[in-house]
Amino acid sequence: ASFEVINQKPNTTEGKLTIDGQRYNLRLPISGPGVVENFLIAITNAYFSSESFSSTLENIDKLTNPEGRYQCINDGIKNIIIDYAHTPKALETLLKFSKKYYRKVTVVFGCGGNRDTSKRELMGNSAELADAIILTSDNPRDENPENIIEAILKGINDKEIVSVVVNRREAIEKAIKEAEEGELVVIAGRGHEYLQEIDGNFIELKDIDVANEVLKGKE
Repeated sequence: ASFEVINQKPNTTEGKLTIDGQRYNLRLPISGPGVVENFLIAITNAYFSSESFSSTLENIDKLTNPEGRYQCINDGIKNIIIDYAHTPKALETLLKFSKKYYRKVTVVFGCGGNRDTSKRELMGNSAELADAIILTSDNPRDENPENIIEAILKGINDKEIVSVVVNRREAIEKAIKEAEEGELVVIAGRGHEYLQEIDGNFIELKDIDVANEVLKGKE
């Protein structure tokens, strides 16, 4: 199976699917890094399953990305993407993809505490692909979140594009409120997670819920 991309936008992917000698013109209501590869795996499995392939094609317009994976929010002015990207390569790939479509990209992220400390500086380096960076807490666990942020900062050469807002809710609010029309806010690292671990306590915090609250003016 192959999929020739004809037109890809932040929220949709149009192209020609060729499978077992047959060609189909498709419009996927999803986009993002790796979406074509994932779609090909899924559609090939569906084609060779016992289910009706025509029914599968009819249901393509109902496709969605998994929660917290390139999850887009748009209220007509503000553009926001929630993504689980928490490794240097994943963050780099996400930002490279996003930069194709928006004139300015602001990324909000941190790194987890009590985890791989060697990746923090590399995460900072990957984040430099964005036009603006807001460093904040991820799940600091037993570590001081400010120390984690300092480690990330070592990988960022242009400190002038960086803001530090330790409280994640406040960081998300700042990024969204300061974004202008045609710009994008990427909130990376936690995706679907709904609990933030800080010093042994678990606090309810889901990035997409916070983003929606800010958009609705509840923050």
